[in-house]
Amino acid sequence: MHALGAELANGLLSYVKALDTERDKTTLGILRLVVEGDSELREGLREPLAGGIRSRVAGAILLAAGILLSVAGSVISAAT
Repeated sequence: MHALGAELANGLLSYVKALDTERDKTTLGILRLVVEGDSELREGLREPLAGGIRSRVAGAILLAAGILLSVAGSVISAAT
């Protein structure tokens, strides 16, 4: 009877260890996917964020034009 209890406990312990190992593998796989996605995102944003002066000036001009059009739209809307 005592041997049966010990065998059952060992079996349960092996099952828990297998679950922990599988959970660790899954967690590492998810972390790898997150890191890969993060690297792709950083690579895609590197040029616009650290681009040359020309692209920054073009972006600033487009931003100013958008703000001016927004203000003009608000003024025209308020006048009518």
